[in-house]
Amino acid sequence: MDILAKLERALERTIEGIFSRAFGGNIQPVEIGKKLAWEMDSRKTVSISQVYAPNRYTVFLNPDDLERFGPYQGSLIPELEKYLADWAKGRNYQLVGKPEVSFEADQDIRAGSFRIESQIVETEVAEATDQVPGPAVAQLRVTSGADQGKQFVIDQPVKTIGRASENDIRILDPGVSRHHAEIRAQEEGYLLVDLGSTNGTLVNGENIQSRKLRPGDVIQVGTTIMEFQVEEK
Repeated sequence: MDILAKLERALERTIEGIFSRAFGGNIQPVEIGKKLAWEMDSRKTVSISQVYAPNRYTVFLNPDDLERFGPYQGSLIPELEKYLADWAKGRNYQLVGKPEVSFEADQDIRAGSFRIESQIVETEVAEATDQVPGPAVAQLRVTSGADQGKQFVIDQPVKTIGRASENDIRILDPGVSRHHAEIRAQEEGYLLVDLGSTNGTLVNGENIQSRKLRPGDVIQVGTTIMEFQVEEK
């Protein structure tokens, strides 16, 4: 228990220190972290020789709360995923894939509350290590909109998309939120995450909160349309 207590204290120092002022008296990210750990404990499955725990978690929030969390998801999600990985290690749980956390809106949840759903989902494994995509080989090509013709290389672990000047991929489209979405490079590929944008993020015409990207996927933010491309190594 000493190890788990240290994990909780580390979570509080890391997450509360970064986000507490941003959320004031509303839902605190540390509450979500602790509830995620509780969900992992309560949904574990015992086999003959191993204890398996969920690796995919969806946090459902009231739409107003989700919008409040939006600009911080890019920093918050990796912290929560690391916390879950450490928690599983401390409990000697087996995970079939790295922990994944995403946020979604639910109109039926009152403001200030949230609920969590979890699954055991085996993530896709590349056929060989040299087949794992790296940040330098992916790019977004703008096919329609004010920035048509521009290409943006995904050459960092996280690339932010939005209208504000501080974004890595700046889209000058009034229908795009200041901090709209982000692309995260992972060992198994690239993940697109909506940051609680006003008009949403579409992949192949479907409104998403998070989606693993595949070559040829069509992404729409505002009225801007982009194609996700990955070059072969």
